[in-house]
Amino acid sequence: MLNNLSSYLLIKTFYEREKSLIDSFLPFVVYVIDNKKDNTMLFDEMTDKLKESFCLDVPINSLHTLLNRLKKLNLIGCSKFKEYFLTESGKEYAKKFSTADEEIRKINQLFDYLMIEFKKFGLERSKNEIEKILVRILSKQVEVMKKYFIKMNKTQHQTSIQERNEKIDVKETEVLINILERIYVNEPEQYEVLSSLIRGSILSVSLNAAEMNELGRKFEKITVYLDSNIMFSILNLHHDSYTKPALELFKMIKDIKDVEIKVFDFTITECVNVLHGYDYKEFNYITGIDIYSIYSALKNKGWSSMRVREFVIHIDDEIRKLGITIENTGITDIEKFQDYNKNDYAELKKRKEKRNLNKSLDEDEIKDVTPNSVKHDLAVIELIKKKRKGNVRNFEQAKYIFLTSDFTLFKFDNDIHKHFVNLTIAEVMFDKVFTNLLWLKIPKTIDLEAILSIFKNSLLIDEGVWEYFVELLVQEKNSGTITEEHMTELIYDQETRNLLINASITKNVDEINSKNLSVMVENLKKKQETNEAQQKKELNEVKQMFERKYSEQEQSFHNREQEQERRFDKKVNDLKSEFKNDIDNMVKKNSKKDIIIVSLILISVIIGFILDVIVGTKIGTGNTNVERLLSLNWINACIIGFPVIIAIGISFLISRKTTKELIDLASK
Repeated sequence: MLNNLSSYLLIKTFYEREKSLIDSFLPFVVYVIDNKKDNTMLFDEMTDKLKESFCLDVPINSLHTLLNRLKKLNLIGCSKFKEYFLTESGKEYAKKFSTADEEIRKINQLFDYLMIEFKKFGLERSKNEIEKILVRILSKQVEVMKKYFIKMNKTQHQTSIQERNEKIDVKETEVLINILERIYVNEPEQYEVLSSLIRGSILSVSLNAAEMNELGRKFEKITVYLDSNIMFSILNLHHDSYTKPALELFKMIKDIKDVEIKVFDFTITECVNVLHGYDYKEFNYITGIDIYSIYSALKNKGWSSMRVREFVIHIDDEIRKLGITIENTGITDIEKFQDYNKNDYAELKKRKEKRNLNKSLDEDEIKDVTPNSVKHDLAVIELIKKKRKGNVRNFEQAKYIFLTSDFTLFKFDNDIHKHFVNLTIAEVMFDKVFTNLLWLKIPKTIDLEAILSIFKNSLLIDEGVWEYFVELLVQEKNSGTITEEHMTELIYDQETRNLLINASITKNVDEINSKNLSVMVENLKKKQETNEAQQKKELNEVKQMFERKYSEQEQSFHNREQEQERRFDKKVNDLKSEFKNDIDNMVKKNSKKDIIIVSLILISVIIGFILDVIVGTKIGTGNTNVERLLSLNWINACIIGFPVIIAIGISFLISRKTTKELIDLASK
């Protein structure tokens, strides 16, 4: 048995191969017939087998459509006992049904990736839990469309067409959005799998259509009128989670051949009146707190009242720039509009009041809804009726529709005017239904932003819930139960956010009460005490770390100083030793030179003495050659004096050299 996810991938694969909505489901029927032991199957067995093998809920009328198509292609036959069997061509066709191994591999790979990513955020999720998360992602996109088809298909078990209001795990949703955004930007392989799953899930919804054949038909000339909530989104005034999918839908509508996009003049007036309210509503909202309100969106975008007023002055031009035609209806003042059923007015007003959750603490009753808002919607329905000039039974021939993101108005129109009973197309079309319908008709890559927006929108706080909460805070503050500081802390506290988000989803403010506020204030105090204790602990740890680091650095500095002193002393001692050795060497060297000099002097003296004796002897013997004797005596004096002068010069040079060497040594 394959799970929903693997089946979605197979549907998308077959659709790309067959290029036909109906033909993309034929392989599943062929497979269940081929895999029965006797290769034959009764009609009643098929729905159970398709459910068992592929988790596909195939209504009776859709199964008839698929079987008729298989007969036409000569892929199956039917015996007189109403048993379906494969023809020879059918058996060959069955061989084309590849195993789902590749799809299962892709799904498991995605499971592993998501498990790792959730773990990074401190959330442990099993494969089974991941599968449930993915199924929830896909069902969120198609649930209204599926229920709408079921309501329009009388062969199926009827169900209430409403959006599910189940509480959510806010942290898990925030983590999921973060992961999906990362996949959208950085993980092309995982993005391709997710995109295929989304595409397959949307294609699977076509099984619930009353006539699958009709879904392949193209639109005839059609005029789409836009509601004020759609206008705010495509004018980029709303939260991004509404603006991005609205712009994507707007682009898809413009791609329809022979389409005209318009807005009623009194719808623009409604937009202007809402925007004028920003003057006194601006300060009811806080930057960073996302409320489902155009005022909260403008506040978070940083728009001032002055900027809004300037925008209003040029709003007609901004609308025309988008290629939207403004249709004059002659309804200059919606307040004076009376062409509606009074019971319809009362019913729509009651439904809007219930949706808005504008419950007063003091009066314990629902606050009034602006009458002009109700009259606007009734006027729209009446105008579309007149333009159609009769009932319409398929989308393609609707000619005129009013597109809104107001689910309450969409459901009201279908209920009050019995469109589900009569199998007719309502005047009001819900944007999610229309988006899915266009995705079925126009094959294209589905932007993950559309899925992201669903989860981002689930984190918006309902305007009525927010106003109720603020009113309660003021009441508790005036009674002295909480302080202004508590009010600020509560507004930004995650526990408060979880409470307000889930109250917005369930449309129930009962849990927003004085008792819960007191508990939340006590929790805040405990958190603060815990945080203070934790901060003190962290501060002490930091202090100890720095003290230890300072001590280590001080010891390291002291050790470096000692090491430097040791190295300096060693260097001085080495220099002293080197200096002493150099002096000793010079002394030894100079001693040898002194001996040579002294020896030369002694030799000169001895020679001089001998010569002097000779001269003296000659004179004593009466030698009269005085000149020769004087010359000899002069030579003697030179012999004695010259070495002495040489010795003195050498000693001077040696002394000078020695002094220079000593200076060089000292400079080291």
